[in-house]
Amino acid sequence: DLEFGRVTDSNDPDFDRFAAGAGVEFDDGDGRSGSARLEYRKEDETGATTRDRETWAFVGSYSHQVSEDWRLLASLDALISESDQSSFLDGRYVEASLGYAYRPVANDRLNVLARYSYLYDLPGADQVSSDGTSTGDKQRSHIFSLDGIYEVNDRWELGGKLAYRIGETAPRTSATFTSNDAGLIALRATYALPHTWEISGEARVLVMPDNDATETGALLTVYRSFGNNAKVGLGYNFGNFSDDLRDTTLNDRGIFLNVQAKF
Repeated sequence: DLEFGRVTDSNDPDFDRFAAGAGVEFDDGDGRSGSARLEYRKEDETGATTRDRETWAFVGSYSHQVSEDWRLLASLDALISESDQSSFLDGRYVEASLGYAYRPVANDRLNVLARYSYLYDLPGADQVSSDGTSTGDKQRSHIFSLDGIYEVNDRWELGGKLAYRIGETAPRTSATFTSNDAGLIALRATYALPHTWEISGEARVLVMPDNDATETGALLTVYRSFGNNAKVGLGYNFGNFSDDLRDTTLNDRGIFLNVQAKF
């Protein structure tokens, strides 16, 4: 793919943009598949250099069905963005993960996923970080997690998660990183109501050894299924944290919408 164009801005000078990208996919028909895409983008501001920028982005994934019941999963997302004006405006983001999933074909009542993730998230000013905000800290983390779901019967489903983060964080304006380790325990129970409705409750504990602090939380969610492949849930988080250890903000209390799809 190639793109040439000029972006017109009513508040700031216009800038020219050039972008090029290429992607590849493969599937050997024997349980191995993957995809990768690389993109380059260059932006030149007319009459100034305040928004001149070069950006490289890469997205890749790989799946290997080791056996009927076990699958190896890997992914890599990376973005390197450099500004001509100041290194303070540069952005660095790398997230790599390696997982091993157990989902038996003969009896899929138990599903388990073990995963290791590496996160290198150094957003520039006003850039979105891994927590989805433009105010999040810089972060370098190793995250280990174990998720499991067990279908007790047609009505009840039990789930849980164990996770630990070995990480460092720093304010966006600082180059000084401090340890920010955390451990998570979550237990969940879901009950299927008549007419495609479900209600789910979850209890969570977050342990932060560097601060000698422990947070507790709970969620309550009501789901509505749409066919066999999608469901939408509306819930409330009574705690200040999520079960995603990439998120270090502790500001997750409140109403949320959860959309799930499977194919």
